[in-house]
Amino acid sequence: MDKPTDISVFEDKYLLDTSVLSTEMCPESQQGMFETYGQDLEHVLKIANGDKPNRVWTAVDCDEGFCLINGYHLVNRVYYMVTTEEGGEFEDYLIDDYEREEFE
Repeated sequence: MDKPTDISVFEDKYLLDTSVLSTEMCPESQQGMFETYGQDLEHVLKIANGDKPNRVWTAVDCDEGFCLINGYHLVNRVYYMVTTEEGGEFEDYLIDDYEREEFE
C-alpha cells in the first residue's frame, strides 16, 4: 500500500450513509459506522455483495497507523463504514498515525 491520504480528504469527498444505524456501536459512533459482527456485519455484507460494493470501507490497523481502505476486508479490521457513493478501488486514508513518541 502506498502512503495513505489524510482522512480529511475522505471527509471532504464522501458522505456517510446514515439511512441504517448500527445496532452494535455506541450511539455517538453510529453515523455510518458498523461493527464486525451481528446485524451490523449482515448489513455491511448486503452492500459488499450488492451492485455497489465500493460503498463499504474497512478501518484497519496498518503499518502507517490506523487506516481506512476501500472495500470489504477481513484482515486487521476494526470496524466498517458505508458511504452514499462508491470509492475508488485502491483508495486508502490515514485516520491516525499513532504518535510514535507514545511508544518510545
